[in-house]
Order: sequence, then structure tokens, then C-alpha cells
Amino acid sequence: MDGSPSYFYDSYEWLRFSGNEGCSEPRVILPSHIYHLNPRVKIILIFRHPVQRLYSRFLFDWGRNKSCQTYLTPEKFHEDVVDGLEKFLTCFKSQSLRYCVYDKTLRDSVNMLRIYENMYSVYLEDWLRIIPRDQILFLRFDDYVRSMEVQLTKTFEFLEMEPLDHAKMTWVLAQQPKNKGVHTVSAGPMLPETRKILETFYKPFIQRFASMVGDDKFLWKDNVYI
Repeated sequence: MDGSPSYFYDSYEWLRFSGNEGCSEPRVILPSHIYHLNPRVKIILIFRHPVQRLYSRFLFDWGRNKSCQTYLTPEKFHEDVVDGLEKFLTCFKSQSLRYCVYDKTLRDSVNMLRIYENMYSVYLEDWLRIIPRDQILFLRFDDYVRSMEVQLTKTFEFLEMEPLDHAKMTWVLAQQPKNKGVHTVSAGPMLPETRKILETFYKPFIQRFASMVGDDKFLWKDNVYI
């Protein structure tokens, strides 16, 4: 078992993968390798609302280095968002969506703002091209936080594992979250204007993603910003 979230989106070095020679967009990506090594693989994907996740990642990336914590402000986040979105939207005008999302130079140009990570639909389309839909379990971060026992039970069923007895489940539910704000400091909520432009940008990706998953829960209509 491996729990690295980056496998979902991180095919940065696709140009080095055998089979991508001469390609302007990747033909072979990480799930190609995973499926080749284990065709019966079962994938568990937990998603958070793209806008919330982007701000959380910003706080984590800048907050884990004390020398960078002066940048941990909603205003700095807004500045980076405006700059990053402009670069991606400019790319979309001349290149395909997939080209832009997998363009390492473009990714590097937006500093530590991980805009591309949250364009879930682009990556999922590639994953579903390689791995059968019934070998992937889709969960929401919101649901996991609110009803962990329900989500864990669903996960055990998906993995064809015996359910935990009451004592073991109680022990699991009592464990403290890992990597929860370990390296971050408080910066306050994002600015309303930042949230608005990000919601506009991510809206078509969210709609496409929910359609591919086949579950309107992934439209996050019940989303509450925290």
C-alpha cells in the first residue's frame, strides 16, 4: 500500500518516460506504470473542494519554512492567484487544456501555487483511460471528516477486507490526524475576491469531474469554507 496523493497529478517528468518520445502531450503517465505493474490495483482517491485545497496547500508550502512565513497573507495569496490564473488562461488560448496542465515550464512559473493540482477532471480522464472505473473508489474529504466511520467501512468493503470490530474501530477513530497544520501558521481566511475568481476558474473542471465520477456530491454544493 502507498498513500502518496501526488501520484494522481504528478507526471512532471513525462518526457523522460519511454513511449513519449516526440510527443507534445504525454501518452504514457504514472497510472500507465501502476497498471502495468498491477492490473488488479485498487485506487482510493479522496478529494477536497479545489478552492479550499489550493489555499490549504499555499499555507502549508509557505508555512513550513520560517523564512517564508512573512508571505503567509491573504493578500499574497491573491497576488499569486491572479498571476497564476493569467498564465494558465493565456496558455489555454493557444494550446490544448491537457498540454497546459502537463507543461512543466508553466507549472514552475507559478512558483509554489499549485493551481494545476486541482484541475481534477484532466487527470481523472487520463486515469479512467487506463484503469477500470470499478477499481477506483472516490471519496470526499468533507465526508471523511464528518463521518469517518462510514467512509472507512465503505473503504474496507471496496478493498474486500473484513470490517473492523467495535474496539478496533473505536481505536482508529480516536487517532489524531497527521500533517494537520504541522508546519503552518494562521493567516486568516482568503479574500472574498480571491475566492470568487477561483470558483469561476474551477467551475468547469468541477462540473466535468462530477460528471465523470457520476456523483453530484462532487459538485460540492454543500461546501462550507473553513
